[in-house]
Amino acid sequence: MTYYSNSTGRREYWGYSFSSQVRALLGMDRFGVRTDGLEGLRDLTSDTVRAGIPSLWQAIASYDKDYAYLPKSGSTAIVSEVQGYSDMILNTYFGGGAKGYRNRIYSGSMTSTTASKVNDGQMTNFPYKIADNIGTAETGGQYYQLDMNMDGNGDGASDMVVWYTLSGGYYDAVAQDVRNNYYTYSVGNITYTGLGHSSSSSWNNSGNAASDYEAQLFVNTIIQAYRASVQKPTVSMISDPNNWASEEDYIYLTYDEGELLDADADMTVFNYTLSDSNIIQGDKHIELTYYYSADDGEDKVFGDETVKVKAFTTTTRKKVDGGWEDAGGTDNLESGRVYQADMPAEILERVSSNLNEPIKIYIEARTVLNQTVNNQQRTDYSAYAFDQISIVPRSLFNLD
Repeated sequence: MTYYSNSTGRREYWGYSFSSQVRALLGMDRFGVRTDGLEGLRDLTSDTVRAGIPSLWQAIASYDKDYAYLPKSGSTAIVSEVQGYSDMILNTYFGGGAKGYRNRIYSGSMTSTTASKVNDGQMTNFPYKIADNIGTAETGGQYYQLDMNMDGNGDGASDMVVWYTLSGGYYDAVAQDVRNNYYTYSVGNITYTGLGHSSSSSWNNSGNAASDYEAQLFVNTIIQAYRASVQKPTVSMISDPNNWASEEDYIYLTYDEGELLDADADMTVFNYTLSDSNIIQGDKHIELTYYYSADDGEDKVFGDETVKVKAFTTTTRKKVDGGWEDAGGTDNLESGRVYQADMPAEILERVSSNLNEPIKIYIEARTVLNQTVNNQQRTDYSAYAFDQISIVPRSLFNLD
C-alpha cells in the first residue's frame, strides 16, 4: 500500500496519499503525527520548533511515541520534521530535486528481489514452512518508518512483529533494518505484506519472477489475517455433563399417558460445551441466547434454515471442581466449560399439549472481544454459532 505502484500511471504518489490516511492504524506513525490525541504535533510547521510545552510532551509519552529531538538541544526541543519517513525516502531525495528521486528509485539501485527472515512463528510456518531467505518479485522500500513502540492494547509489549525485511544490494548494507526496510509484518490483528509491488506481467520475466516461497508466504499471510479476526465459537449439545461426552441430538421426556409434564416433578436439563479458538489478545468471553421452536414465534435463521422460535431464559450452571456453580446468566460464559440449563415450564407445557410434534431447543452463541487499540477501547463480535437438540416425548409402557 505504500510503494510506488498503481494502475493510473502516477505511481510516484498513490501509495503516499493512501498510506498517509491509515498510517496510524498500520503502525507507521512513529512520532504520532497522525495519531488521535496528538493533534498538537499536526500544528508544527516546517519553520517552527516547539519546545517547553509540557502538555504536548506528556501526550507523546502517554502514547509511547518517539520524540523527534532537535540536534544539539540536549533533548529539550522537538523539531518539526516529525513525519518519520523511511531511510529509503530520505536517500532517494538526497542529491536534490525530482531527478535524484526518480533516478534512485527507478534505476534499481534501491529495489530488491529478495527478503530475509527476522522472526519465526505461525506466519512463517503455517500452512507452509518458509525459508530464511526467499526470492521475490521486484519490490522496494516504503514511505514511513514503523512504530516499534506501538502498544495499543496496553500490555507493556510491542504490538509489532516484523517477519521479513528486504535484502540484497543496498539492503544488505543495513541488514534486517525492521523499522525502515520491512517486507512482511503484523501489528495487532493487521497483517501487512509487500507482495504486489510489481505488475503481474513482470512476474513472468526472467530473473524477476516471484518465487514459490513468496507465493506461499502470501498464503500464510492470508491465513494469519483470517485467524487474527474474531472467529465464532463452537457450541455443542452433549449427552452427559462431561467434557468427553458425545454430542447429542435428542432429549427423551418420559411421561404417563393422560398426565401433563410438570416442571418441578419432571425436572429436565440439557447440557452443552463452549469452545473458543481465538488467539487474539484481549478480554474474551462468550454470550448466548436460548430459543425453542414455536409456531407462534418469530422467524430466525439458523444456518440454512429459517424457523419460528421464541427466546427464553432459564437457570444456567457451569461445571466446576466438586459440582456445579451458578453461571450468573448467559452474557459472560467461558470457553472449555461444560454448562447445564434447566428446561423451563413453558417448553414442558408445549410438549404435553402436542406429543406428536417434537420441539427443538436452539443455542446461539458468539464471541465478544474487548481490547485496547491505539489507546482506545474497542469491542468486536464474532459471527454467530449455533447448535440444536430435539425434545422427544416417550410414553411409559402400560403394564396393566
